[in-house]
Amino acid sequence: ALALDQNAKYETRLPEAWRAKVTSVRHLLEGVKEVVEEAESQLSEDSILRAKEEKALFNRIFTRWGPVYHQQLRNLHTESKTFEGSARELARAYATRELLSLVSPCPMHRRAYDKPLGYAGDYRMMFLMLQEGYEGPSIYSRFLHHVSKNYSFGKMVPSREAAIRRFVRAAVCSDRPVRVLSLACGPAIELQNLIREIDKLDARVEFILIDQDEETMQYCHEAVSREILMRGSDFASKVDLNCLHLSVRQILQPQGTQEQEFIESNMREVDLIYSSGLYDYLPQSIARKLTRKLYKCLRPGGQLWIGNLAECPDTTWMMEHVLAWHLEYRTRETMAALGKGLKPEPADLRIAADDTEFCLFLHATKPNA
Repeated sequence: ALALDQNAKYETRLPEAWRAKVTSVRHLLEGVKEVVEEAESQLSEDSILRAKEEKALFNRIFTRWGPVYHQQLRNLHTESKTFEGSARELARAYATRELLSLVSPCPMHRRAYDKPLGYAGDYRMMFLMLQEGYEGPSIYSRFLHHVSKNYSFGKMVPSREAAIRRFVRAAVCSDRPVRVLSLACGPAIELQNLIREIDKLDARVEFILIDQDEETMQYCHEAVSREILMRGSDFASKVDLNCLHLSVRQILQPQGTQEQEFIESNMREVDLIYSSGLYDYLPQSIARKLTRKLYKCLRPGGQLWIGNLAECPDTTWMMEHVLAWHLEYRTRETMAALGKGLKPEPADLRIAADDTEFCLFLHATKPNA
């Protein structure tokens, strides 16, 4: 009876044309599942050769199938904007019912929906987006991993990592000691990559990595430490790694004198502070408070880089309506508003973007004393 009541709500409150578009997406996924599974028998049994053949197969199929899939998601994104309140929630429930089972074999879609650490964009999700190969127990699940990495946001993540790595490289390639702080650091893959590729360090560097999740911090400490040690004793002797398990609440409202002193001692006179994914989850009021707090932690001449996603039709609809992955998307105007009222007035305040234009950065430079 409950199922019948729910179906009646779908039919009476959700437009038939909108439901038909969701059905078209389902048919696209069902169809491509059949195609990749049929092609599996033609692949080599050798694991190395098979991986290459799978990648080539996925590229061939996605070249024809992907643009149609993305266009249908864009259309749904536009039409779904007309829903408000309970109708919006009903549309999300319908989309999840129709499509989740078809995308959940993908390790990225599944993790986004399950949120094992409490939020979708955790360190493991970032690793899945940035790794070279594909994961999954079936060829269809691995094809969906390929699909995930080819959403516009999937392409944005490596582009954002490269942009952040450039910011950090510019800071650490200095002839004086520097302090670099990453807030909501996640797996800190940009630091792992930078440590591998940088030629040498002429002065000491302190990396201060902060995240609210203990599992993330454990992974991050082990991974970054390993990369530092692999560069040899001379390189390692110039790097300090400080991993702090802290939340935004603790940073903004320390509980007690001891916690306040701990935070102030570790977050002071910093040369570069950056955060790439945290602000996607913060309402504007909290984001402005945190921006002011971080700006105060900079030394004179220090730089702040805050990243935030812009809305993207071919990705946002799937995230919000099927995977219950809700973010605070910002525009250049709302990003600029985060920098209003910073004191002293920044010597440089501007909005930049990664190469895909889907990650916006607020950049503020504190004036020299």
